[in-house]
Amino acid sequence: MIASGGKSSYEVSKELRADFVLNYREENVVQRVMQLTNHEGVDLIYDCIGGETLARSIQAIKKGPYVGSRLVTIAAGPLEINFGYEIHCLYVRENRRDLSLIANLIERGLLKPVIDSVFCFRDIPSAQQKLEKGGISGKVVVSMEKD
Repeated sequence: MIASGGKSSYEVSKELRADFVLNYREENVVQRVMQLTNHEGVDLIYDCIGGETLARSIQAIKKGPYVGSRLVTIAAGPLEINFGYEIHCLYVRENRRDLSLIANLIERGLLKPVIDSVFCFRDIPSAQQKLEKGGISGKVVVSMEKD
């Protein structure tokens, strides 16, 4: 199940084998998740935004004393939220070991990043404009290699 803000992400998400693709701009994602899971919630939430989005997303996680629900977020530091139940959190930060692990997974074909476009370093303003415009499917990459 994937929640996204753009219709362009729908096809990419389906190609990645998402059973359900939800548009957070057009529907209440928490209500829809609870409906799709018979009000149980989901086992894992991967949050790449933080803030209010994270606070809303937490409402869709499976609850219970021994569920072992997982939350992966880019939020910095411990969460100041009383969940009323146990959630295991993994805070993602860049470091050499983790980046090496990710590179290894990509090289072995076990992790396949979705790349929308690649810009050379001198075209950073164009890359920024593309991000601000929205409607991208995947990551916008800036290459540090010489042209």
